[in-house]
Amino acid sequence: MGLSNFLYAQDNKGVLSGPSASYYDDNLNWMYQNFAKNPKLFICPSTKNAIRTDTGFVYPNGDLVDLAVLAPDKNSFGYSYENFSWWRKLTTGGPEQTDGTSGIQNRKTEQTVSTFDSSITADFHKRNFIPSNLVVAAAGNVEHNRLVELVTQAFIDEEKSSEPEFASPAPAVAAPILIERKTELEQAHLIIAAPWPSAKDPDRYAASMLGTIVGGGTSSRLWQSIREERGLAYSIGAGGNTFSDVGMFTIYAGTSPAQMDEVFDLSLHELRRIVREPVAEDELELAKQQAISSVLLSLESSGNRVGALARQEIIHGRRISPDEIIRAVQSVTSEDVQRLAQSSFTTPALSVGALGNLNGFAVDRSRLEI
Repeated sequence: MGLSNFLYAQDNKGVLSGPSASYYDDNLNWMYQNFAKNPKLFICPSTKNAIRTDTGFVYPNGDLVDLAVLAPDKNSFGYSYENFSWWRKLTTGGPEQTDGTSGIQNRKTEQTVSTFDSSITADFHKRNFIPSNLVVAAAGNVEHNRLVELVTQAFIDEEKSSEPEFASPAPAVAAPILIERKTELEQAHLIIAAPWPSAKDPDRYAASMLGTIVGGGTSSRLWQSIREERGLAYSIGAGGNTFSDVGMFTIYAGTSPAQMDEVFDLSLHELRRIVREPVAEDELELAKQQAISSVLLSLESSGNRVGALARQEIIHGRRISPDEIIRAVQSVTSEDVQRLAQSSFTTPALSVGALGNLNGFAVDRSRLEI
C-alpha cells in the first residue's frame, strides 16, 4: 500500500521524496523499496493491516535506525520521518486517539534488528519474483517476436516454484482519529480519509470524477473555497488512490495552527455538500474533460504507455484501451457521483489525522457528522 498522495513531506534534502506529478510540491508520493524492507510498512489511513514495527531506515553510513526514533530528531535529514512514525500510528486502526499519547510502540531491539540480513531479502526474491508473478511489458519501437524470444531465454532455466502466487489478505476497514501535537512544528497538517472503490471496482471512473470535483486541482471545490477565496491553506487537495483490493480517498491540508479549525470545517462542508446536492452538469463535464485530456497526453510518453500496460495486466489481466477508458469516463452521470459520495463519505467511515502545533484543535466523531 502507499502513503497518501497529499501527505506533506517536509523532506529538506529530498532524501525520500520522489518526483511529483501533481499540483503540490514536496509531496511524499513514493516510498522507495530500498528504504523499507517490508512493503506492508505503510498502509492507507482507512485500513488496518499487520504493521512491522521493527522496520528501520538505513542511513547512508549503514546504520539501521527505526523511523519512530527519528521522529523527535531535529538533526535528521528532514521531518519526513516524523510524518512516517505518525502515519504508522494512524494506520494501526486501534481505538480513537485524541491526545497523541497512545499508538504503536517502538519495538526495535538488538534481537529484531539482527534478524535482518541479505539472506532474508534473497529468500523473499527467490520465492516471489518468479515467472508466474512477473509481467513483462514494452512500448515504443519494439519487435514483439524478438521480445518474446528474449523473455523466454531469460526464464528458460528458472526452476518451477511450488510457492503460491504472492497474495495478501484484503485490508479491514477502520476509521481512527489521531491528533498529535508537535509544538516545535510551525505548521499544522490535516488528513481526512474515507474508504474508496478499488482499482477493479466498476465505480472507479465515477470515483475519479468525484475526487477531481472535490479536490483535484486548482478548479476544484476545496481549492477554490479554502485557498483561492479565503487564503487559509498553503496546500490543499483531495483525491483517491486505488489498489487491487481497496481504495483510499484523502483530503490533505497544510495550514497555520490558527486556521486549522476553519480549514477542517470547510473541508467537511464540501463533503456534506457533494453528498446532499447533485453535481451540476457543467462541473461534471469539466472533470470529464480533465480526465480525458490526461489519458490523451499520457499517450505521448512511451514510459506512461508501458507503465499502463503493466498495471492493467497485473490488476485486470488484460489491456484496457484509451478508447474504452474514455467511453467509461463519458458514461459517468451526476447520479453516479452523488451515489458514490453518499456511500463513501459517511460519519462512521471517516478517518482523521492532525499533526503539528494545533492550537487546541480537537475532533470527536460527532464533529464528523455528514
